[in-house]
Amino acid sequence: MSDLTIAFRPGTNADVPYLKSTWLHSFRNGEGARDIPNTVYYKYEGAILTYVIPRCSNQGGVVVAYEDQGPDASWAQMVDADILGYIVAEEFEGMLLVHMTYVRGYNKPGKKSGNKYRRRGIATELLSEVQRKLGLEGKKILYTYRTEMCWQAYDFRKALKRIDADYVLYPKYTLLPGGWETGMPQSG
Repeated sequence: MSDLTIAFRPGTNADVPYLKSTWLHSFRNGEGARDIPNTVYYKYEGAILTYVIPRCSNQGGVVVAYEDQGPDASWAQMVDADILGYIVAEEFEGMLLVHMTYVRGYNKPGKKSGNKYRRRGIATELLSEVQRKLGLEGKKILYTYRTEMCWQAYDFRKALKRIDADYVLYPKYTLLPGGWETGMPQSG
């Protein structure tokens, strides 16, 4: 794995099921969701993602990391390459609002997950790439989702201090259209 070459591409509609599935699973046991019944959690968090992902994608804020297929790779080969990680972010009041950063692990026999791709700088590269794409290099970083696995990791807390990122829960709700929870948004 030492020869892993990471490349980036915009998220596509074909990525949305993977993004939603991993996002919902990752956040499920986080401090803000662990006590919510499954039926309520998946209904409402799923509804939130139905709006957040496309809104961020329209701004260019959904970036996917994949293993580089080489200079002769076609777009189809890039899209079909395994997703190593992704970031979903948008501009918010001149700051970078990161909703989710995910780096794929892998399952090992007898263990829930592993770190095949984690702790290799992929999340840092995704953050840099989305900052560049959105023109927000050097701007304040806010984040709206905090998964249990990340929050327990000392390195994660250290990284947040290094990049001066703050947790803010409310924009993920206040940026939603009225009626989002019913699936029938009100027009403005």
